[in-house]
Amino acid sequence: MKKFCVDLEIAKELKEAGFLQDTIYVWYRCYSDGKLKWFHGIFDENDKVNKQISAPCSDEILKELPFEINGYVLEIIRYENGTIEADYIRYGLIDEITDYLIQSKELFYKAPNALARLWLYLKKEGYIK
Repeated sequence: MKKFCVDLEIAKELKEAGFLQDTIYVWYRCYSDGKLKWFHGIFDENDKVNKQISAPCSDEILKELPFEINGYVLEIIRYENGTIEADYIRYGLIDEITDYLIQSKELFYKAPNALARLWLYLKKEGYIK
């Protein structure tokens, strides 16, 4: 499950920015071997002890991303080396790139992280309320 959801640090950023916290997968904090640690798991509505932070998967993040913004369309690219980027791009005639509204500055090995970073940027810039 962990490889299909956002990493812990990005999950924390999403929560702080107001991303929906009603996903099935979570990072939860509990004691293990006498130390406070974060683990990945399934949301447990009955767990009132451990702190839980939503860990959305790609589909859950895609639902919150607009397909198009002012003529720029969502583009997700996976390169041969396995890295992934997500941008908003405008194409001209014959599929030539004309410009980017948002061009990814980071490459990720997990699609949820790339999509989450894009959502965070859109939120920061006011494209998402």
